[in-house]
Amino acid sequence: MVVDDEVSIRQLVSIVLERQGYSVIQAEDGAEALDILKAEPDDAIQLIVTDVMMPRMNGVELVKRSRNLRPRVKTIFMSGYTDVTSLTEDGDSPPFMHKPMRPDTILSIVRQTLGTDAGRSSA
Repeated sequence: MVVDDEVSIRQLVSIVLERQGYSVIQAEDGAEALDILKAEPDDAIQLIVTDVMMPRMNGVELVKRSRNLRPRVKTIFMSGYTDVTSLTEDGDSPPFMHKPMRPDTILSIVRQTLGTDAGRSSA
């Protein structure tokens, strides 16, 4: 799942992943993403790539709540802000991508996070 309130970023990340064979669901903020996560089957979403700063529910809160619902779902934070460091209270911050990202950077971090060499997973 790709979560970002900026349509262009959400679409870029989704297109890059889809071209590599990943199935992608998009959400415009954390609240919508959480609703989708609740509605989808347990194995439908393996990864959440989320912006940190968004309206309604930010990425940090989304990750916190998603871990309670689906502890095995992996996450990646992305942000245009450079002063973002440890984002989670438990110190277990997901991998981080600085915006803007290059397609090869997106794929590299997604593959490392999922532990895969090719796109066959759901994001």
